[in-house]
Order: sequence, then C-alpha cells, then structure tokens
Amino acid sequence: MGLNVFVSSLWDTYGKGRNISVTHLRYSANHNALYSRPIRAHFNIFHILTRLIQVSKASADLMRYCGENAKYDPLLMGIPASENPFKDKKPCTIL
Repeated sequence: MGLNVFVSSLWDTYGKGRNISVTHLRYSANHNALYSRPIRAHFNIFHILTRLIQVSKASADLMRYCGENAKYDPLLMGIPASENPFKDKKPCTIL
C-alpha cells in the first residue's frame, strides 16, 4: 500500500479536519510493513516456482531435441573416413 493511499484512508477514517497523531502514523506504517512481509514472501515463492517450472520445461524440450537430433551430430556419431576433411592427405605418388 502506497503512502498516499494510506494517508488518504486515514483521512477518510478519522474524518476531515481532525488531527492525526504522528505516533498513530508510525504505528500504522509499521503494522503495514509487518503485514506486507508475508505477502512479499508469498510472491517471491510464487515467482521462484514459476521460474523453476519454465526452466524444467525448457530443459525437457532441450533434452528431447538433443535426443531426436543425436544421429546427425558428428561429435556423437563420428565422421566417416571418406568425408573427413581433417584426415592426413596421402603424399603425391607422381613426385
């Protein structure tokens, strides 16, 4: 709850023209701070769980993709000798 909303609610509660003590404002502000902690903690937990669900879904999709395309990966399947561009070339027999 913002300070403006809080002050306006006090103004409406106690009526216009009445004095609101500073002590009451401090007590109410501390009460609101204590009340907002569990709400923030709940929001943080919800945010963490939502992110974990997204990460686990993304990791499952990545594992599925890797499994489907493993047969095309030259690091896993190896490179055939006839197609290997890094294989040592045979010396020229003419020279």
